[in-house]
Amino acid sequence: MNSVNNTKPPNLLDRLTLALFSSSPTPKIHVPWPLRFLFACVGGTCVFLAFPNFNQFYLAYFALALELWAVEGLSPRKSFFMGWLAGSITNIGGFYWVGSLLEDFGHMPFWLSTLLCTGLGIVQGLVYALWAWGVNKINAKSIWVAGCALFVAIEAFFPMLFPWYYANSQYNFIPAIQTADILGVLGVTFLLTICNVLIFDVTRTLWLRRRDKTVRFNRVMIGLSLGYIAFAFIYAPIRIAQIDAIEADAPKLMVGMVEADVGIWEKEPPEKMRNNLFIHHTLSHKLSEEGVDLLVWPESAYQQGLLWGSRKVTDNPLDHELDSLYAPWFQPTAHLIYSAIDSGFGENFHRNPAIHYSMMQALMQAAEEQGLRTLEPFNKSLVKGIPVRCSEQKPFITRCPYTRLAPDDLTYYLPSAEPLRSSRKADLDKQIRPEDFSSPIRDFDAAVIFGTLTLGTASDKEFDFDRLYKASGTERKLFNTAIMLEKDGRVIGNYHKNYLLMFGEYIPYADKIPWVYDILPEAGNLTRGDEIKTLSLRGYSLGPIICYEDILPRYVRELSKLNPHVLVNMTNDAWFGKTAEPMLHLALAMMRTVEHRKWLIRSTNTGVSAFVDPNGRMVQHTSIHEPEILRQSVAMMPPSRTIYSYIGDILGWLALAWVAFLSFLRIRDSRRNRKSSEKVVPNATDQGKPAEPPASEAPEAAAEAVNSQPAS
Repeated sequence: MNSVNNTKPPNLLDRLTLALFSSSPTPKIHVPWPLRFLFACVGGTCVFLAFPNFNQFYLAYFALALELWAVEGLSPRKSFFMGWLAGSITNIGGFYWVGSLLEDFGHMPFWLSTLLCTGLGIVQGLVYALWAWGVNKINAKSIWVAGCALFVAIEAFFPMLFPWYYANSQYNFIPAIQTADILGVLGVTFLLTICNVLIFDVTRTLWLRRRDKTVRFNRVMIGLSLGYIAFAFIYAPIRIAQIDAIEADAPKLMVGMVEADVGIWEKEPPEKMRNNLFIHHTLSHKLSEEGVDLLVWPESAYQQGLLWGSRKVTDNPLDHELDSLYAPWFQPTAHLIYSAIDSGFGENFHRNPAIHYSMMQALMQAAEEQGLRTLEPFNKSLVKGIPVRCSEQKPFITRCPYTRLAPDDLTYYLPSAEPLRSSRKADLDKQIRPEDFSSPIRDFDAAVIFGTLTLGTASDKEFDFDRLYKASGTERKLFNTAIMLEKDGRVIGNYHKNYLLMFGEYIPYADKIPWVYDILPEAGNLTRGDEIKTLSLRGYSLGPIICYEDILPRYVRELSKLNPHVLVNMTNDAWFGKTAEPMLHLALAMMRTVEHRKWLIRSTNTGVSAFVDPNGRMVQHTSIHEPEILRQSVAMMPPSRTIYSYIGDILGWLALAWVAFLSFLRIRDSRRNRKSSEKVVPNATDQGKPAEPPASEAPEAAAEAVNSQPAS
């Protein structure tokens, strides 16, 4: 009697499983352990050599292929540790500068800073460890289905203190990064992983075919990969030409970049630190003479012990000026005097430095004759800084400056028409007034955007700056702020940094454990901004980005929804000294220009400052060795959005979903094989013959026979 065949026809999921996983495992190649270690070390080294300051971008196209050879045929557990070795080498070689940062500014001993730097590299090396583990754990039909998707998924979601992407290695190879306006930085990483997997799979198949000509190339995946690579490199010149044409027709803004090359106090002589603002004034004056619409100073560029300004909301610049200089009760009288002078001799005649100085001296003398008190401009207590803002009641007629930090709601910074002299010492010898020396705008005719710290309170209480500066974050708000001033001193926009750098600018949960700052006194204690916004100048919208935010695709994508014409980044990389970090930071930031097809204007304290066009080309840049200025006509790109700005990092989510699905199929297939292996085959045992392994296990036995033969 014929037995009834109860085998069910395969369903859709079964057919997909067969398509993704081998019915017979691919023969493994025996790679000697010394060679594996060599592949892992060389591959890990090639990755960081593809980045600044080595810039060997082409190494990124086969570095991962070497790492795949290092884990070829290994168990998932052994693959994990081999990948971890390669990843640790990559991150220690790429982030070596963290050690000097901790030693110089964290005041740590050499052994501890080196230990922490190594620890950071080892932790971030887990990206490659997880990838190597997953490639062999999923055990897919070929490396293609896991190698690319898994790497993209891990890179998208693995948390890092300094986020970086494999794609950033291509910052100076412009054709490779053009698909970023479709799929973002992850799309470029996907392109690179495809190239690496292609190299690995082809070389592996060629090696197997030396002994077994029946081994076939995966023509479908090779064809799809070559097709995607061809698309990327055909798309690049077409898209570059399109963006160049749009840029040529766009209106322009002449922008001047100021880099004073004044580092952190630990690394700079005191005289240079004291001259910081004077250097910014001098460089800005030079750019102003060449003709610029906007001057860009870096993060934290404007810091003064004394600041003159107004919190009054008014459109009258004279009201702002008088509110900055005089006590409230004296302002009506001062207004009459200033208006009379201007009406008799011309508008803003009082701004002439000689007239202004003479008028102030006369007012002070008259006040003293009436028994009123004034502030002597070169009184030692004033020059060194006043603990709190002076009384605004009688008998003072002059209004004291803010000390150390400006209020967050300042609407006006007193400008100065006092001519610049040859040096700061010459200014002091001339005894120019402190408000002229401390002004952010002095002897240049252009709007300016700069980075500074501003102070706010959690309530509407009157400011006591000395107390609030030392207060906890629950009592006050200390912001890392970008401020844009019109050339007459009016504040026309400000932005508070939204994404703060952990430990450098804040400590997580420190508001609940404030004593942590006693242990780490050098750690930052800033307040996070809660609004992403643009700044407006001459009808153009500027997208402000402060330091760390320029390497976060998600932040700039949110900013892109406001349709800025240009991206303006203010950064302070002086903490890292003359290392590879400044150029690496720029390389990470440059991808934002292609993702959103906007110019990037980037100003830093000590380099590298740059102008980067919407195709990712570095048009101009500074060094890290001396004060420099740049001047560039910047296209105000139309307020349109790219595909990436709409879909975001969807590629990362798709990759994660694909890896999860592959894992599910693998687990399902393994369980079926295990159940099948437990069954007894009746016909074989009834005839006294040894039972044959189930069909699902027969290929594995054949694979073991192949694996037992070492490669020649």
